[in-house]
Amino acid sequence: MALENTTGKSVIFVFTTAYDPFIGGAEIAIHENAKRLGGEFDFVVLTSRFAPELPKKETKENITIMRLGLGKAWDKFLLPFTAFFAVLFLWRRFKGRKKIFWVVMASYGSIAASTLKFFFPRVPYILTLQEGDTEEHLRKSRLGLVHILGFRYALKQCDYVTAISAYLLDLAYRLNYKGPGEVVPNGVDLKNFARSTSAERSEEILRRLGLRGFEKIIITASRLVLKNGIDTIVAALALIKKANPELNLKFLVLGSGQEAQAIKSLAKALGVLDDVIFAGSVSHEHLPDYLKIANVFVRPSRSEGLGNSFIEAMAAGVPIIGTPVGGIPDFLKDGVTGLFTSVDDPEDLAQKILKVFTDESLKTLLVNEAKKLATARYDWEAISKSLLKIFSAELEKSAKPRVLVVTGIFPPDIGGPATYSRLVAGELERRRFFVRLISYRDAEVLWGDAKDGGIRKIRYRTYFISRKIPKGIRHFLYFLKCVTAGLHCDIFFAQDPVSAGFPALCAARILRKKYIVKVTGDYAWEQGVTRFGVEDAIDVFQIRHYRFLVELLRFVEAHVCGNADRVLVPSQYLKRIVSGWRIPDENISVIFNAVEPVDIPESKEEIRRELGIPEEEKIILSIGRLVLWKGFETLIYLASDLTKTYNWAHVIIVGDGPDYFRLQRAIIEREAENAVTIIGKRSKADIMKYLKASDVFILNTSYEGFSHQIIEAQSAGIPVITTDVGGNPEIITDMENGILVPFNDSRAIRDAVRLIFSDAGVYKKLREHGKERAREFSKERMMKGLIGLFENYSAKKHGSKNP
Repeated sequence: MALENTTGKSVIFVFTTAYDPFIGGAEIAIHENAKRLGGEFDFVVLTSRFAPELPKKETKENITIMRLGLGKAWDKFLLPFTAFFAVLFLWRRFKGRKKIFWVVMASYGSIAASTLKFFFPRVPYILTLQEGDTEEHLRKSRLGLVHILGFRYALKQCDYVTAISAYLLDLAYRLNYKGPGEVVPNGVDLKNFARSTSAERSEEILRRLGLRGFEKIIITASRLVLKNGIDTIVAALALIKKANPELNLKFLVLGSGQEAQAIKSLAKALGVLDDVIFAGSVSHEHLPDYLKIANVFVRPSRSEGLGNSFIEAMAAGVPIIGTPVGGIPDFLKDGVTGLFTSVDDPEDLAQKILKVFTDESLKTLLVNEAKKLATARYDWEAISKSLLKIFSAELEKSAKPRVLVVTGIFPPDIGGPATYSRLVAGELERRRFFVRLISYRDAEVLWGDAKDGGIRKIRYRTYFISRKIPKGIRHFLYFLKCVTAGLHCDIFFAQDPVSAGFPALCAARILRKKYIVKVTGDYAWEQGVTRFGVEDAIDVFQIRHYRFLVELLRFVEAHVCGNADRVLVPSQYLKRIVSGWRIPDENISVIFNAVEPVDIPESKEEIRRELGIPEEEKIILSIGRLVLWKGFETLIYLASDLTKTYNWAHVIIVGDGPDYFRLQRAIIEREAENAVTIIGKRSKADIMKYLKASDVFILNTSYEGFSHQIIEAQSAGIPVITTDVGGNPEIITDMENGILVPFNDSRAIRDAVRLIFSDAGVYKKLREHGKERAREFSKERMMKGLIGLFENYSAKKHGSKNP
């Protein structure tokens, strides 16, 4: 490939410390994938030169190799600078073509790519982890500089991580990586390693090695370094020879490295030097021929990123023995595809080797299962397709608006903004948008295990600020995180105008980014009611004045909305509220929220048995934050009255909040302990179970901007009773898909409950029409409106494109 060509293909700059002719697992991965993806991309490999006789630039199999440096061993230390300037030099030659930064191993080359990301934030940056050293070595190598400038810097800057094993993907998250990632292993040239070897070729190799053909052969193919545990094999060999002097056993070592002399000295000291054959390095082309003459492949690694040599042996039909470290458990299933041995345990290794030699049925099982696994999971063709999918998705993201979602709450927090934020961020990512999210949080985030399918469940970068930090400091740290996370984004999308919205607005204005704020209620009124003694309803609140702190909150939310590029609300009611803050109507967009209920396959009867709810009870369910305007106390009185007439009614309240203890006292005062239960916070899945197990849902609220809970109840197929306030009438049509009542009107609520329980026709009508109404609030409709809004501020107008 000539660097000056104008094929129109996207260009992938590959950053790697070493490349041809210095070949290892990472270098093979680059070559195999680039060879297969050459029809889609042009690859430019930026690597250290290391030797003066190597050409500075050459093209092999349509891969352009640029060897940077002076041809010295220390060229790798210059790579952060030489690769950086080489890309800048090449940039104009690829003008008009999309580009990708692909870093293979977080080391010297990754420093250059991470720095380039500052200057070209829209260029996708994919980091592939191939490291085989221990985590401790990675942290302490080069006085920790590789760890800090390589790993940490790369994980902070990259857009996507691929790792050759679940162990390495977990390592990325342990090192504080916040973004999406998945396991994409290295592959094996199955055509080469699964091929047969002629008897003549095997005899030729045996003669060259000084063997006659009747020996039992242990083989290893690896760098002779401490981590690969070759010394453990030598010690195990000595134990086997001592216990079985009649056994003609040889250990064939393929590879070279710094531990070669130490291994020879150990073999001599143990009296087995004549039984160890050091054959040196063997090309991949000829490696299968050597594997075919062996009886068992062994590498008792002390650490391992993946261990491609194992998989090559599996494909060649040689049983394998390894240790349960690093990425080895990804493919070695003990007793199925190979045998595990303990680390640094020659006695155990000797037993496992003898087991392979003596148990033919086990050997046959190991070989057959290992071959099947190697063929199914480690084929380069399939692996290249996985990388193509990632490269293509990241390029598609780079052409779309990049969105930073800023929110005050996020699951497992309960509340509309938490549910909405997760839904929107997930849907944007699924539609191949670049997404980042910031939230406050009580506890540390648990990402789950990367081994669960090899793909992280949350596939966008997430940042959290602890609520344990004092106010003021907490909000300042939130602002700083908005600045750093917002550098690579085009649009800030705030989920409230105060706790998240105000610091986000400050950051957006500093960075000159577009800012959209979503208003789901009047924050000043909510705080006034819960903290500052405000007793007025929300509509009255809009025209009165209150104490300084309440007015300060009112000023902040009005200021944030007034300075936003767009204010988003989920109901016409809230649009009228926001308009009262002197926000022009043309700056306010109404997009109804979507509600995605969790599917619960169990029947109502099964769920009731699981939850311990008697079959004969009529369950009245209410869900929400335990605050004054939610009117839970009226439901407590209602339950008390109903049980005097009906002994089968029971009210269950799901939620937590500042009114918890006051409501518990009300239950005791009304002697309603057997009629009302407050069960606290529950997961979304549990909430859907309670909805499905219930007979009627009541939301007795004096204010509601847009209620997710009403729609979830409708989708669960239970009748809804709610108040005729706020945005509720935009969801509920009275006596069609629900019943509307005045706030805190216990008689109207009681009459509605009795009607639903006594009139089967009304019950059926409200259930069926409610389900129909719930289906209208689909995520597809919501996302169509949101994406249209974001595209008004697209990167073509307001951000730099992938150059």
